[in-house]
Amino acid sequence: AGDDAGSPLAGRVVTVNVKTGQDVKEGDQLITLEAMKMNTFVFAPHDGKVGDILANAGDAVEEGQALLKLA
Repeated sequence: AGDDAGSPLAGRVVTVNVKTGQDVKEGDQLITLEAMKMNTFVFAPHDGKVGDILANAGDAVEEGQALLKLA
């Protein structure tokens, strides 16, 4: 099932923890976001393979914005 892993809030990307083509399991940490000095983690919604990574460390992101594709 292909879809996007989206940002749960507006903030800044601190780290991207995966690489394109990497296999991930549901619940794996994909990206770390920072907002108001607190870190928030984006987890894989299901097992899959990382496709395009749409956000990089340092990027400002909006709530709901796609951060990466998960196939």
